Amino acid sequence: MLARKVTRAQVINSLERCRFFEEPFWSPGHRNWQMTVEAPSMDDWLRVALSLNNTTEDDGEANYIAVITVIRVEN
Repeated sequence: MLARKVTRAQVINSLERCRFFEEPFWSPGHRNWQMTVEAPSMDDWLRVALSLNNTTEDDGEANYIAVITVIRVEN
C-alpha cells in the first residue's frame, strides 16, 4: 500500500463495495481463504488481493482480513 501510495481509508472504502475479480479459494498451505476483489475507492479503482483468517476461539487467534497487495487499475 505504501509503495503504491494507497491509504488504509481507500482500501476500507473499496472493501465496502467490492466485487470479485478472482473467486475465493482455500489455500491449504496458509490454511485460509484468499481472493482478489476490485472496486471504486474515492478517486481510484482498486484491485485488492486479500486473505481471510478462518479461526476458532480455541486457537487463540482473532479473525482478520489481511491485505496482501493493492494496485490501481483502469476501468
